[in-house]
Amino acid sequence: MKRSIAIAGNMGTGKSTLVEFLHRTYGVSPFYEPNDENPYLSDFYKDMKRWAFQSQLYFLSNKFRLHQELDRQPGVVALDRTIFEDAEVFATALELGLDAIEEAVGDRLLALLPIDGL
Repeated sequence: MKRSIAIAGNMGTGKSTLVEFLHRTYGVSPFYEPNDENPYLSDFYKDMKRWAFQSQLYFLSNKFRLHQELDRQPGVVALDRTIFEDAEVFATALELGLDAIEEAVGDRLLALLPIDGL
């Protein structure tokens, strides 16, 4: 059975630090959200309402790829953000102002992704 440790929380709460601690202390395989790769991130921080949807779609696609990769890893893995928490933690806490259509599209896409074990 695959074992995963998922750390949830807002930005700056120590998720990556905890994943690194688990890696050093217990030898779990670390997985980190690839924030630096998001081409929308700098625009998002300048105008969150305008770029929230594009940024979230980018994160969703990257996290799906990341979840596929961690499923292929042997042993225990720890990740610093899951594919499921953006709508619940990130978007809600920041009050991104996604409209109902954008939220529905994101929810439908997430529901279509075949993600097991989480």
